[in-house]
Amino acid sequence: MEFSEKVDAMKRAVKADGISAKFNALKEAVKAGNAPPMNKDVRLIVERIIAQEAGRVWCQNCGKELTDPKSIALGIGPECRKPLLKKKVKA
Repeated sequence: MEFSEKVDAMKRAVKADGISAKFNALKEAVKAGNAPPMNKDVRLIVERIIAQEAGRVWCQNCGKELTDPKSIALGIGPECRKPLLKKKVKA
């Protein structure tokens, strides 16, 4: 499962299980730097959700943060687009 899929799955689980208040408290603790010990992957997912809520976006191919408006709109960065454009030209 891709990391972005894990993030989406965690969001769905939080909504489905009705644990939004507990999850929001966890997010606030992570933001404040006083979160309880947790699995590294769980921490990364929580941090990614916090960043997404702040409007940050990552390349769907390599996972680097996107800052260029065109890249954000496309969901893929310029370095990852280059090979795709070359493939399209050859086809």
